[in-house]
Amino acid sequence: MAATIDRLRFVRVSWFFLRAFIAVAIRDVLCDRPGLRWLKGDPDRRWHAWALEFRALALRLGGVLIKLGQFLSTRVDILPLTITEPLADLQDEVPAAPFGDVVAGIERELGAPISSVFEHLEERPLGAASLAQAHAAVLPGGERVVLKVLRPGIERIVETDLAAIGRGILWLGVFQAVRRRVDLGRLGEEFARVTRLELDLQHEGQNAELFAAAFAEDDGVIVPRVEWRWSRRRLLALQDVGAIRSADTAALVAAGIDPGEVAREINRLFLEQVFVHHLVHCDPHPGNLFIHPVRDGSARTFRVALVDFGMVVEVP
Repeated sequence: MAATIDRLRFVRVSWFFLRAFIAVAIRDVLCDRPGLRWLKGDPDRRWHAWALEFRALALRLGGVLIKLGQFLSTRVDILPLTITEPLADLQDEVPAAPFGDVVAGIERELGAPISSVFEHLEERPLGAASLAQAHAAVLPGGERVVLKVLRPGIERIVETDLAAIGRGILWLGVFQAVRRRVDLGRLGEEFARVTRLELDLQHEGQNAELFAAAFAEDDGVIVPRVEWRWSRRRLLALQDVGAIRSADTAALVAAGIDPGEVAREINRLFLEQVFVHHLVHCDPHPGNLFIHPVRDGSARTFRVALVDFGMVVEVP
């Protein structure tokens, strides 16, 4: 086991998968024979209960487990609703890291004190997720930016969780009933690849620039400009494009914007990503879609701003 692994966390996560393995072995294998099938019970209820328990574990430990739950909740193509539905409301929102640790991380990446780079850094985060958190800052001259900073020690947590998840995949993959429903190995590889990419914020910045180029001629779309001068692997500085959240219907109506029209525009935007640009933003929750009112007298009443380009795929 690699030195970067948190052994206690590894045991706690692995224990969940081991118990799931034992339950499948007893209920779905040993009891799947004449005279014992009455002991199997309802498999849908059983998987639903496991999904609820995993959800509770993810909320308690955070880290990659929250991302795994979100990832699985979207795979309705291969997983039953008894698993995906309990995980659907897992929000990637966790307690913020101490502000002092955040400041130390930014200064370490930039090699300079905060006061020499920014006029102001907001202590309260705009959002705190499992891998990173975002803070508003002001550059010399008054321009507002958003700083996305990896959480302290997140690389160790990620490798620990991925190791435990990998072991769980090996255990559960023993069973033919599981293999028939889903290729766990391929699913695990895809999840690990995407998660590790999210630890490189420079990669996210490159994704943002790909989107900016793709939608350069679309005046209905806003993609934040990357401030490369203040960006590093663990730190990403972006133009602040925050506005009304796409799901805040009351605020949209108050701004004179039709929520139905917003939904249609977002639908158009994502269809174009798939069929025109072949470049897809894979994390389109309301916190990553902002609506900017337009008051220039044109027919357009709003523009859509996309943020968080950590999960982007190219469609062949």
